[in-house]
Amino acid sequence: FGDFEMDTIVGRGNHGAIVTLIERSTNMLFMRKLKKGKNAKELARTVIHLLSPFKDHIKSITTDNGTEFACHEMIAKSLGVTIYFADPYASWQKGAIENANGLIRQYVPKKKPLSISASNK
Repeated sequence: FGDFEMDTIVGRGNHGAIVTLIERSTNMLFMRKLKKGKNAKELARTVIHLLSPFKDHIKSITTDNGTEFACHEMIAKSLGVTIYFADPYASWQKGAIENANGLIRQYVPKKKPLSISASNK
């Protein structure tokens, strides 16, 4: 336990986003809607909030090079974790989260916006 993969699901027209994290050995999935879309600071605060109960058990987080992960140092410092970045065009390096996001897309299609009001319908 302790090796996580992280990614985002973005709504239509880049409006709204969901941050997703999965623990590799247990497939425990964490997800949270981001109010400001792919905002790096909000994403970092959200990840810290989601994973802080497991702080003593987290070893690593693997993610891609998206701009939404620009505040990765804030996550690393707060959680005491090493963050790895997958190579460009090598989504297989974080295959568990890519698979989970594909399953989530069954319920949150790409054609739908992820605006705050959409979640109330």
